[in-house]
Amino acid sequence: MKDKVLRFLTLAIIIMLTSSMSYSQTGSWNYTVTGGPSSPKNMTGATVIGAGGDDVVVNLSWPFSAIVYDDLYTVTDNISINSNGVMRFDAALYVGTGVANLPVFPSNNTILGQAISYGGNTDGRVSGNFEYKVTGVSGSRVLTIAFTYYTHYSSPTAYHADIQLSYYEVDHHWTIDYSNVGGSNTPTDRIGVNAGDGVWGAFFLNSFPTQDTSITLMPGASFDEPASFTAVAVSSNEIDLSWTKNSL
Repeated sequence: MKDKVLRFLTLAIIIMLTSSMSYSQTGSWNYTVTGGPSSPKNMTGATVIGAGGDDVVVNLSWPFSAIVYDDLYTVTDNISINSNGVMRFDAALYVGTGVANLPVFPSNNTILGQAISYGGNTDGRVSGNFEYKVTGVSGSRVLTIAFTYYTHYSSPTAYHADIQLSYYEVDHHWTIDYSNVGGSNTPTDRIGVNAGDGVWGAFFLNSFPTQDTSITLMPGASFDEPASFTAVAVSSNEIDLSWTKNSL
């Protein structure tokens, strides 16, 4: 009986720790934001994540490890993106708009968590499919998530654009590319990034772009490379190995 109780308590603690780690968001720096010309990537051969529409959410497992603010995401974590202008990195998103507008960034709002607002959380829709593509080799891969004709669901004359969100493995920066922009620049607003900790995050546009443009989000911190180790034989007659850290 005692062993069963101990096993149960151990399992409960592991589950609690895993749950808290999966949904934690932290930051100790902010992204710097710059604008530039639109330069959409070629999505030939991309994989469809799901169909677009009104009030839809699609989910994608990270294809390789990534860093957003102070948080490391691996292939066991999901990117969640909805048709209402938000992409979240640490948990599934709500389906509808949920709130009239985004909470003021920075926020620890549990509806949004750690996220990028690419469209201002308006009641949007996406006409084309959500799709993704990974290019490059390990250490310098680029993940691009793309969808066509994002706009307000009820107005054919509202703002609209084809949108691509790209993550760069080499230095962990993001780009948000708006192409084929047209229509009115209202009612969307509050396009920004959020660490989900109530401290770090900011708006970088107060309204939807009125012309083709690209936004770069560059991390405000540098990251150490993984430590390198070399196996060293203790003796030619032994199979035990010791490990010596290389100097970087």
